[in-house]
Amino acid sequence: MNAEQYAAESVAYLVAMAMDNNAENFHLEAACSKIFASESAWRTADETIQTMGGMGYMFDQGVEKVMRDLRIFRIFEGTNDILRLMVGLSGMSHISGRTTAHIYNDS
Repeated sequence: MNAEQYAAESVAYLVAMAMDNNAENFHLEAACSKIFASESAWRTADETIQTMGGMGYMFDQGVEKVMRDLRIFRIFEGTNDILRLMVGLSGMSHISGRTTAHIYNDS
């Protein structure tokens, strides 16, 4: 769980560095970072509840609230499923030779 948290933080720093350096395209890195961080946080909360057993569901422990709160991160700022499609579309556009901007403007 700690390794996933460290990896998510490292990817967020990578995106922040790209933004600070005025990179033209960092939207794919940002999408991948959001997907990875929200999914790893969800897995961590799930593993915590699994480790705690029945106590993980108890209100007094607070873990169940964390899991409920984490669910929204997979939806806000674009759902993870849509972001996965965007990343895949971008990869396919490079294969076809069309630019990503051209594909987005066709719709």
